[in-house]
Amino acid sequence: MNAQAHSTTHHSHSTTPHSRAPSPHSRTPSRHSRTPSRHSRESGNPSPPFPLENPSVGDTLPTLTKQIRLPNMMAYASATWDFARIHYDAPYARTQGLPAPVVDGQMLGAFLVQLVQDWAGPQSFLQSLDFRNRGMVFPGDVLTCGGRVANLRQTDGNHLIECDLWIDNQRGERVVTPASATISLPSQDNAK
Repeated sequence: MNAQAHSTTHHSHSTTPHSRAPSPHSRTPSRHSRTPSRHSRESGNPSPPFPLENPSVGDTLPTLTKQIRLPNMMAYASATWDFARIHYDAPYARTQGLPAPVVDGQMLGAFLVQLVQDWAGPQSFLQSLDFRNRGMVFPGDVLTCGGRVANLRQTDGNHLIECDLWIDNQRGERVVTPASATISLPSQDNAK
């Protein structure tokens, strides 16, 4: 397998809701970002039924920054049972013409899921995610995930938010593009 075979891949996913621990990675503030309250589920008070207040086409999602480290790549491989040597074995990666192990493209998709679900909140449901990898990512790279609201619509009593997404590396190269996600949020009437 050569390095070129890994440079452009396409992924499309339907997802299910899941809970995640808060990320230690940095985010930029947004008028839509929510700070978890001490008075949420721990104390029995309900979460707000509609976490985003009046999203608009063109709104920017708060960025998500990820420092790529080999231990994180190995943990991801373990969690997904994807033990392809090219993702963790540096000497093997060099025999394949790469300078270092290359990040599994699905890991980049996981970053995009985190970006949109952190923004949309716990009431959100990620209906679809599509993305195309355009460049290789290696340990030591710093990635910035970003997005913006592309379309708003309603169906079956739910608000659908379509977002355009991307991932840039520390050199300003767009390593994931195009990418998009559709998020479903219950209307205030359906959330009660």
